[in-house]
Formats: sequence, structure tokens, C-alpha cells
Amino acid sequence: MELVKQITLDCLTADAVSIGAQQYLLQEGLPPVPVGDTHRTAFVNSARGRDRLQGFELDENFKQAIFAVWGETPTVVEEPPKNEDSAEDPPGEEGTE
Repeated sequence: MELVKQITLDCLTADAVSIGAQQYLLQEGLPPVPVGDTHRTAFVNSARGRDRLQGFELDENFKQAIFAVWGETPTVVEEPPKNEDSAEDPPGEEGTE
């Protein structure tokens, strides 16, 4: 008996990729049996997404394939996170007591 992990690159486009990982139990003479659910992680082709992908535990061949499609520069511009302290009050909530 052997436990193996299968990696798939789903929906690889110039702007994003979804990476799926599924474990299978292999027994001689029997078809592979999936173990647990498929775990998915998505990355966008932004500066932050590229950094996250570089640090992600993934075989270099997969990373090279993704960057071959993505090219040299990011195609997605992410908005900076909103500062919660400067968030506006929801409409209709001002001055109600």
C-alpha cells in the first residue's frame, strides 16, 4: 500500500491559477482510492500573488509552468486593504440612539 499526492493546475489563465491537491491510496491490482477531499489554493497574477506562489510548497516544474503562462509582469493590480479605523458608518446608522 502506498499513499501518493496528485497535483493539478486548474483554470490556469494569464490572470490566475487554482492548484488542487488530492491524496490517493494505491494498492496493487486495484484502482487508486481517493483519500479525503481535494485541497485547493488559488493565486492571482499580482505582485503579492507572485510572492505567495514563490513561497508555496510546490514542485518547481509546476511553478515554472505557471510563470510561463503569466509572463514577466503581473496582470492584476490588487487594491490595498482598507483601514478599519477609517471605515465610514453604514448608511442610516449615524446618530441613532
